[in-house]
Amino acid sequence: MIAETLGPTSMSQPGTTVGLGCQDCELLELCGGVFSDPDCMGACHECDPADCTMACPRSSNWVAVMRDAGGFAVKGRWKINQAQASLPLYIPHIANGSGRSECLAVPFSAVTTFDVVRDLSRGLVSNADELRQRFRLHDSSEVISLSIEKDGHLERFWQHFRERDYAARLSTLGIRHITAPNFSFALNAPRPEHMVNRARSLRCAEQLSMAGLSVIIHLNAYNQTDWDFWCSFLKEHVGIGTVSLEFQTGLARVRKATWHVSQLRQLQQSIGRALHVIAIGGRRHLPLLVDFSGLTVIDSVPFIRTTKRRKFELANGRWGFAKTVRWQSLHGLLQHNVTAYSELVRISLERLRLPRESVSRIPPAVYARDSRQLELWSEDCLSRPA
Repeated sequence: MIAETLGPTSMSQPGTTVGLGCQDCELLELCGGVFSDPDCMGACHECDPADCTMACPRSSNWVAVMRDAGGFAVKGRWKINQAQASLPLYIPHIANGSGRSECLAVPFSAVTTFDVVRDLSRGLVSNADELRQRFRLHDSSEVISLSIEKDGHLERFWQHFRERDYAARLSTLGIRHITAPNFSFALNAPRPEHMVNRARSLRCAEQLSMAGLSVIIHLNAYNQTDWDFWCSFLKEHVGIGTVSLEFQTGLARVRKATWHVSQLRQLQQSIGRALHVIAIGGRRHLPLLVDFSGLTVIDSVPFIRTTKRRKFELANGRWGFAKTVRWQSLHGLLQHNVTAYSELVRISLERLRLPRESVSRIPPAVYARDSRQLELWSEDCLSRPA
């Protein structure tokens, strides 16, 4: 595979130079700099230094924030263990067990770590059986816990992570895998905040792993230096073969997703081994992810559409309306939607993997415009002679 020529960030052209204000910064080697502004302090909100809680050199709490995170953690060996993962192509994300009288029977299901933590704090779950009953999951269903949320939930999780011993308590719930928290790499924050958040994610991963959980590293990155860090990290930690990327927010945009997936391809080539990629909210970007031999898509589309009384018809790829009577269980509808949607993901990927000479490649701008375009394009591919 020939290495692709990429810009230093997802929004910068190849050859773009680092900001003038970054060139004399003592942290440049560690952070890699910014390329759209003179330096990262352009993202500083210029708030009262006494009230600022970010990893910002202007903040009066700079030292306290750095100590809390344990530094930038750019080097070193982490005690992070990961069990060998045999994951399906699609895993449904289940937000709760409301409206269902029976348990969803699927090989794997995903729940949100912060929902589980909240239930732990309220005494609603204390073991694997109670967790599955809470989310109405069949006993045979393996559970993967996604540590992806808005910043407020993440900050509270970090605040109470050690004092409430979340790692040990989560380890009693029969969770098969858990992703490391995706502490934000916000574009309106100084770069040291990104590095501190990466350190916090890795420290949580280490504590979760030491408690006996199988941890999947979440790859957050802003620039080329961040991806270089993950390359070194994965070379050092040869036991980690499954990683996660989130495509629900910033990477929902095609340009950004293309840059990050290209970086992941080059990373895989550099470390000399194949990675299993968990693409959270990544179905829209299947054309970008088609080359990964190990791929799992996780999203909550079937669950959300079920709560809105919609039924997925695989024959035409559309969500029709499903009439229900008052107090009718949604179990059958959810089971149908998960099964049909899983088949859609399988068929879509299968079509995308047809020999290149037998199908045209889908232009990124096409599938970005409309969620239906991917299905329509795939149907067109099948209608053509091989």
